[in-house]
Amino acid sequence: FFRIFEQVSNVLFILEMAFRIVKARTSFFWDSVRRTADFMNILDFAIVITCSVDLYLLPYLLPKTSDGAPGNLSTIRLLRILRLTRALRVLRVLTSFSKLRILLVTTASSFFSLFWSMMLMCLIIYGSALSLCQTLQ
Repeated sequence: FFRIFEQVSNVLFILEMAFRIVKARTSFFWDSVRRTADFMNILDFAIVITCSVDLYLLPYLLPKTSDGAPGNLSTIRLLRILRLTRALRVLRVLTSFSKLRILLVTTASSFFSLFWSMMLMCLIIYGSALSLCQTLQ
């Protein structure tokens, strides 16, 4: 199941990248307004190429083990973590939604207080349970 999901998601990433390159042409890699390279698009392109090489080329290039599986891919598979950086594109969209960004920042900053509140509540419940057990015993 996971191999099929990986193949389908990689094909979707390749198609998305192809459509974006066809639509944007040279401005895909170079932002002519700011006159700088668009590093997020370059990173996306590098991730898609790396994942495609990992999925489609390396299994044929690396020697196979005794059970027929490809050789040690653990170092190459670390590059798959870069796929998660595609989620950083959401941050670019969030800059246009300032009220949503403020809401997300305040929610994220309240997690620390929520954690300590939950720890205090657990401590109070634990103490109450101990005293109740001692009283009933």
